[in-house]
Parts: sequence; structure tokens; C-alpha cells
Amino acid sequence: MKIEQSILYAPCPCGSGRKFKFCCLDFVRDALPDDPSQSEVTELVRMAMSRTGLPNGVDPVGDKRAIALMQRGVRELVDRRPGKAINLFRQARVLQPSLYTAWNGEAQCLWMKRKADEAIRCQKEGLGYTADMNAFGWAQLSEFHHYLDQDDERDQCADRAKSIPAISGDAATKVCEALALAARHSDLLDYALGCGYPDTPSVTFFAAVAAANCGDFTKSLSLLEGLSADSIPDGGRIEDLRRDLTRNRKDSATPFGTWPYFGLITHPLRMTDQASRKRDVSAIPSPNGRNALCDTVELLFCYAGIGKTHALELLKSVGGDRVERLRTALSALDDNPRGFPPEALGDDDEEDDGPDSVAFLTGQRFHIQTTRITEERNEDDLLSDADHEAFDKATGVIQTANPGSKAWNAARESLRDLVERNPAAYRVEFNYASALFREGRGEEARNRISAIAAAHPGYGFAHAALLNLAIAEGDFGRARKIIRRYRIPEEVHPEEYITWLQATVSYYDLMGEDKAVKTVKKTIRDIKKAFDIV
Repeated sequence: MKIEQSILYAPCPCGSGRKFKFCCLDFVRDALPDDPSQSEVTELVRMAMSRTGLPNGVDPVGDKRAIALMQRGVRELVDRRPGKAINLFRQARVLQPSLYTAWNGEAQCLWMKRKADEAIRCQKEGLGYTADMNAFGWAQLSEFHHYLDQDDERDQCADRAKSIPAISGDAATKVCEALALAARHSDLLDYALGCGYPDTPSVTFFAAVAAANCGDFTKSLSLLEGLSADSIPDGGRIEDLRRDLTRNRKDSATPFGTWPYFGLITHPLRMTDQASRKRDVSAIPSPNGRNALCDTVELLFCYAGIGKTHALELLKSVGGDRVERLRTALSALDDNPRGFPPEALGDDDEEDDGPDSVAFLTGQRFHIQTTRITEERNEDDLLSDADHEAFDKATGVIQTANPGSKAWNAARESLRDLVERNPAAYRVEFNYASALFREGRGEEARNRISAIAAAHPGYGFAHAALLNLAIAEGDFGRARKIIRRYRIPEEVHPEEYITWLQATVSYYDLMGEDKAVKTVKKTIRDIKKAFDIV
């Protein structure tokens, strides 16, 4: 895509004071025409700002400074840096109190920093300015009350949230989340079907689960038809529900026989995966109320296979109506969950035969495949001696230089020229795509890497890159699919294989698959030792 330098380096239309290239270009890149005019860039940036949920009374141009601060805060929050985000949100809402995304973001940051009372005060103060339009804010406040065991306040806020037309799919999802936490299945189904965002996958999934929990299995299966495992994070839950319903199963593996709305990774506690690794509740973020305890025990029972004996032990000496109901439900079950838990990975004392007999994981089962690890790179034969030298030089610069520097740009262009001269040299193209990604040209890089992985199903670097992207984006359904599909070739370079294995460690660590992590790390150590890799 061609963009005039004068536009790229002009002040960004969002008003941040930064150059367009280094500010909102990534937000609007896919929508930009080739060789856009300044007016087209300005209009698309305004549209992008509007999609963040600007309420009436907020002017995309007149309040551009507040909007720019809010957008920067959102980016910091997405990157899990609440300390940096909170100051940006505060500046934004001081400049424009009606900018409710800033209030919502500040409250979320405070909650993440375990300042529950301050989070609630901030959310309520923001609702004082935005009460009639801020469905997301009311839903988030409902969530806060849930984890403070204030169920009446939780339900009142959820009622207010669902009475306000959602301005975006994110807002609708947040309302669904609040109703799901309260197990209000009928209300959730009605809301999800009537909120105006039927094409938002997360909303559709909430509706499908709610329909199943209301006993309308035909409706649930109908809603699931348009969803794939890639549609939502931890998308395997879609297949779990579809499988149960197609087998005419009338209850789920949860203690109460209902289907779960959340997985370990997607639950609003956000850190429940740590609890799953420890098989206890010590990692639950503050506040550790009864609702947080019950939510986590139910998830561990469904997804981590802790069994009813361990689950009951976690509930020991804790009172409250919900705890008693959960304790009674667990006591009536068999000792093992009836579905959802991870499949067995093998015995702890199982050993591999060293680097010549390479262990790898596919899905959640452990397999051993014999493969030859070789330090030869046969694909280098595709390059002439001069091109091979240019490739080594360019990749060396890419690994050490800063993106955008003169040396970096020259190296990137050298890789591009090599790709054009050697279209079959996919390793060269992969390095070029990696450089594009570091420059912020994510979509172009992803397309190139996806094409390489499809054409060369044994190329571990490409599949590892796609797996890391899926993990970074929280798309664990897609990550699981990548792991299941990849097969180690009969010959593989040690660094390539280690790169793939390290990506799988990240995934299995997040999933709480301790044995998988242990097995893969042992394989990595063996390969490094055999080939003297530091």
C-alpha cells in the first residue's frame, strides 16, 4: 500500500501530537485505500475513534486530545500495564467527563491493582456523568459487586446494564458476562438475542450456552452453527457444548449440571489459570470472597480434573448459601468430573531416548515420534553464494538494529529483493515477514507467514510464529488448533525445533498442563545439550 510521506509524517488526525505513521496508522491500515488523500486518512481515523464508543456530547475533533489520551490508555491496558494506563485515563476524563471509556478503564486499572474500594468509587463517579449510556460501566460495576459478595447490588447493576442499548459488541459482551456471573440464564438469553449484536461471536456463544441452560437445545445448536473454534478465546468450549448437545446430553460436567460460560483463561478473574496450575485457590486475585472461591472451584472441577474430594476440601470451613449449595451438589457426584478435564499425558516416570527420539505434543495427548535432528539447512541450496551472503548480512542487522533505523530499512529492503529473486526460498520470506511484523505491519506479516505455513507444513518457525500470535491475542482455540495440526518433519534443525517447542510451552503453561510443560522443557534441554546450544 502506497502512502505519501507527507501524510505519513504529518500530525495524526487523532490529536495525539505524534506522527500519523507512529500513532493511528495501524488502527486504520486495513481500511485505507492505496495512495489515500489527507481527507480520507482524517475521516478513517475519526471513524476509528468513534468505534471506541464516543457518547453524545463528545466531539471527535473538539475533544481529540481527551480521545487520544483515552486511546493510549486502552493500548496500555490491553498490554497489561495498568500503572501507565490509569494516568492516561484520568487525564482524558478530566478533559471530557462524558468520555465513559476513560472512567471504565480507570476503574478496571484500580481493580487490577487490587484497590476494590477505589475502583467502585471511580466507576460510580463516572456513571454520574454517563449513567444513561454506559452499559459497559454498569456491567463492570456488577462484576465488582459480585466479587465483593454483594449480590443484591450486583443484580441491580446488571439490570441497569441490560436496560441500556449497547453501543458496541464489546459493551454487549460485558453485559452478557455480568449476567453469566450471576447465572441469570433466561435474562442472558433474552438480552443476547435482542441486543443488536448477533454477529459478535462472544455474544452468540453466551446466547448458545444460556439456551442450553434454559433447556432449549435446538436453539443452542442453531446458534452454534455459525461459530468455529477460532471465533472466541478458548474456543474448544464451543466444541464441548456442540458435542454434548448432539449426543442428547441433558446436563453438563459442572456440579450443578449447567454448561459453563467461561473457561479457565476467559473467566473474569483473569488469573484462574494460576489456580489451575496449583490445583488450589491461593492464586485467586483479591478480594478472595465466597463468589470468587465458588467460581474457581467450579472451573477447577470442570477443567482441571481436581475431583470432588479435593473440591470439597477447598470449600472446607467456608460458609454462605452459595458455598452450601455447591458443597451439596459436589457431594452428590462421582469423584471424577464427567467431562471437560484435560486428557492424560502419560506416566511421570516415562523417559525419552534423548535427542534422536524426539518427544512432541499434539493436542493434549503425549506421543513420541522418531525424527532426525540435523544442523543442515537444505533450503540454503536455493540461494546463490552472493544471495546467501546478502541473506546472512541482512538477518544479522534485523536481529540487532532498531526498526525504522537506516540500517534496518536497508536490511529489510535487501530481504524484500531476495524474496523477489528467490520466491521458492521460504526461509528468506519468513525472515522478511518477521521484519514486517516488528515494524507494525502485522496483517501483511501474518498473511505471508500463514501462506508459508500452509505451503510448508513442516516448517517449525512459521507455525511457532502463528502459535505465538494466537497466544498473544488470547485466541486459545486457534492456538490449540495450530498445535494439533503441526507435525514435526523427519528432519529438523535444532533451533527450529526448539523455537516450536518453546511456543508450545507458553500455551501449555497458560492451560495449566504441568506435565506437558515438564516434558517439553526436558526435550528442549536434551536438544540444547546434544548440540551445545546456549
